[in-house]
Amino acid sequence: MKNAVLIRPTTELRGLGAAARRCGVSHTHLRKVLQGERKPSAELASKMRKLGLSAGQMKEGV
Repeated sequence: MKNAVLIRPTTELRGLGAAARRCGVSHTHLRKVLQGERKPSAELASKMRKLGLSAGQMKEGV
């Protein structure tokens, strides 16, 4: 195996901005949803679930 290719797993997203782009919203809106300040639409909630995110997961004291 002279020319073997090493495949390493990586994180799919790097930061809030990347997650926001994948969801089609601003990073500010996504941050407020994650902090529980805003409620996501059904469409945004679905996109967040696909990325492993949930509304309110960054809430203080949780």
